[in-house]
Amino acid sequence: DDIQKICLLAHTFPPHANEGRVIEEFLVRFSKEERGRLIAVTSKINQIRSRFILGSGMFTITGRMHAAISTFQMGKPAISLSYSAKYQGVIGINLDRGDLIIESNNPNLWDSGEIVKLVMDRVDYIFNNYETLTVSIKDKVEQQIEIVDSCFDRIINK
Repeated sequence: DDIQKICLLAHTFPPHANEGRVIEEFLVRFSKEERGRLIAVTSKINQIRSRFILGSGMFTITGRMHAAISTFQMGKPAISLSYSAKYQGVIGINLDRGDLIIESNNPNLWDSGEIVKLVMDRVDYIFNNYETLTVSIKDKVEQQIEIVDSCFDRIINK
């Protein structure tokens, strides 16, 4: 069908956090019809399954580095809600996707609701540039794989 689905994928679990519970609490805020568009993954799944879910979507919105990287490795864009400088290094510099990073470590963005506007601006950007973005992402990921392979080759040869 033409209705776009949204997947909510839990990443952390007790004793560190309980995103599965947060997702379940979030779902009750929607009507039955709206919940029909939502797919909730609230239990632990392995990394391969997570990567498949992330790569099967059109794009990802995440505050988790591993989810962003897995999405990029699958050739898709990820809007990264950054809370540290590592996002700029890994995603902004290495993958040349600083355009998909939102510096979100500011409580005022969340309190004012401004974060919603910033995310929706990036969503519009992805929709308007999807083909260009996915081609660029695939190229950059391949370049990074070559760099890593080259490093391993040098280590093995030493």
